[in-house]
Amino acid sequence: MQTLRSLWSISSLHSLLLNTIVRVDAQNYKNYFSPSFSLGLSIRLSVGKKQHAFSATWEPFFFFATDAQGHAQTLHNDFIVFSYIYGNAPRHADEKPVNLAFGWRPAFSLGYLVNREGAYFEKRSFRLSAARLNIYHDNIYLEPCMYFHDFFRGVTPGIRISLEGIL
Repeated sequence: MQTLRSLWSISSLHSLLLNTIVRVDAQNYKNYFSPSFSLGLSIRLSVGKKQHAFSATWEPFFFFATDAQGHAQTLHNDFIVFSYIYGNAPRHADEKPVNLAFGWRPAFSLGYLVNREGAYFEKRSFRLSAARLNIYHDNIYLEPCMYFHDFFRGVTPGIRISLEGIL
């Protein structure tokens, strides 16, 4: 779900929008399936026919395991993620952007592990993503990513699928 609020608008070609981000994600990390969700804020700057979106999100990853006594455990590892996405601007300040229904979109994100439970991630872990494949506009997309710690040690590839704002 996204709430659009115009912060500044000179014309229909220049605007600044504040969005809330609510997203459901699932990723593959070291052969583990990890569901998660994302909450955050985004600022979209539209200049002419192009748009630049900057966002910050909190993303808890959930892992399921059993302890030594055989009891089920849910462990969560929290990432703070900063992202930049480039795309086509909406025609009017309160519209959603017009982007490809299917195709690659320039995007970049860097996440840092701020809370660690269990031995799934190393201390000082990062997640880096450099593109995304839109499956259905900007609502369903795949992001190839890599996880690493201590400045590119222990690099692990990953992929995640996200479902965002279909309402």
